[in-house]
Amino acid sequence: MAKKDIQELAEVFIKTSSEKDFIKLYKRIRPGLFNYCRTILYENELIEDAVSNTILKILTKISQYNPNKGNFSTWIYNIARNESLIIKKENDRYLSRNEMKGESIFEELEEKIHYTPFEKEEVDINSLYESVLEKIK
Repeated sequence: MAKKDIQELAEVFIKTSSEKDFIKLYKRIRPGLFNYCRTILYENELIEDAVSNTILKILTKISQYNPNKGNFSTWIYNIARNESLIIKKENDRYLSRNEMKGESIFEELEEKIHYTPFEKEEVDINSLYESVLEKIK
């Protein structure tokens, strides 16, 4: 038995709205969505989030899909791209905030190390490390 293409599976699901037809569609589109999201995001957890968000959006917006405007695959990959970019932007913003926080802490740590002569006064690396950890939290 030949595999049904995504367009056929989507049309059947749109007509029936059955769980069985959605599962067939899901099994067919998930691997491609995962691989596509992986081209934008590089962490599996973020990729999974993007795929889940995409599937949820497909389910909630399926009534807005218009076959006269384009292929179902194009529609879902546009959703996947948008969801991936949203997650990437949020993640980049989070990383940027933490990097800025980390930079100021490391500058302070660097000052302590540069201005403390190691020969005359022993620097307690553990206490410096603990102070950095406290400031990160």
